[in-house]
Amino acid sequence: MKHSGYKRIIAPVVGLALVLSIAIVGCGSKGVAEEHKTMEEETPAVASSFKADKPTDTSFLLKGKLVDGAGDLIVLQKLELGQLSFIDSVRADDKGRYAFNAAADKPMFYYITVNSMKPPGVPVLLSNGQALELNLTIGDYIETEVKGDVANDQLKSLYDMYLGHNKADMAFQAKYSNVNPKAVSDSFRRAANAEYMSIQKQRQSDIESFIANTPGGPATYFATTYVVQKPSPEMLDNALTKLKKDAPASLFTERLETRINSIGALDIGGLAPEIELASPTGEMVKLSSLRGNVVLIDFWASWCRPCRAENPNVVRVYNKYKDKGFEVFSVSLDNNGDRWKAAIQQDQLTWTHVSDLRGWKSSAAALYQVSGIPKTFLLDKNGRIIAKDLRGHQLEAKLAEIFN
Repeated sequence: MKHSGYKRIIAPVVGLALVLSIAIVGCGSKGVAEEHKTMEEETPAVASSFKADKPTDTSFLLKGKLVDGAGDLIVLQKLELGQLSFIDSVRADDKGRYAFNAAADKPMFYYITVNSMKPPGVPVLLSNGQALELNLTIGDYIETEVKGDVANDQLKSLYDMYLGHNKADMAFQAKYSNVNPKAVSDSFRRAANAEYMSIQKQRQSDIESFIANTPGGPATYFATTYVVQKPSPEMLDNALTKLKKDAPASLFTERLETRINSIGALDIGGLAPEIELASPTGEMVKLSSLRGNVVLIDFWASWCRPCRAENPNVVRVYNKYKDKGFEVFSVSLDNNGDRWKAAIQQDQLTWTHVSDLRGWKSSAAALYQVSGIPKTFLLDKNGRIIAKDLRGHQLEAKLAEIFN
């Protein structure tokens, strides 16, 4: 497996670590003598002779073999909250064997690299009292063999899956590396874009499937925290549901829930605040009554020309996707009920409408910090905000992505 294969997973973590002044040096390739010297001056390595101690109640044992890796330097770092922190390093013996015996204050992810403190590398989960065997073959890709427990088997499955995605990305880049974008036809460009989007869609689908079909545990948290840089609100909710079901007392369940709850109500991923206002017939209607559908909250008014100009676009996409689970929740900033109702009829807006007829003093407008209209929020089936201010072709493209 190529050294570069796992960079996409860990690179964002390392980037954050560098910003936070963690000392990570070197270029990540084998045989970097100057880096070895620097690392060994700063952090003394374990003796090169192989010694496999046993784990205790206050320590773990990580051991394995590096194929054709006699004398290579293996580095152990802890990966927590987006930061890498150095734990230990050891040189493989003449048979390529290595071992670490260290203490963990709690079950946590650790990161193994060879001849460098930088990616690429391999993640493992370690805790006191645990013995884990991790065998490595370093070539164009990092091939791994893990023996120890179910959690690390799941983490390896995620690792292998993501390496496959990166191979597809690299093959795509190699295929088009010599293409001059200014010299290709529109049809060629569309075909290339479609191929790229297919690769990315497969990546997303595979990760979603992993979360859905794997018992909730550390690998679930890892997938949504380090593998996917910007997980969708739905992916986060699904991951948390699995974790609460299968590992309710886990530190990783607690951390993912804290992360989700810290998202601002009006931010992407935030749970849209409830709206309860009167319909044109006087019936009180709640936004949450549409839960289970993809919902467009549309702030508008009969007197707003840009809103009225946009209405035909919304009508078109509504008619296209309403049978697939798309709804519109229009909040009017009108203060004249007759004009509001007349505009609904004239523009043929056949979805849910509400208003308190208080104009700019609308309670919903204040809640959603609306300072101009039209203003829209697109919600997923769980009521979380997934996009803002989509109009025309942008709204249609987003709905096509969701429903098609």
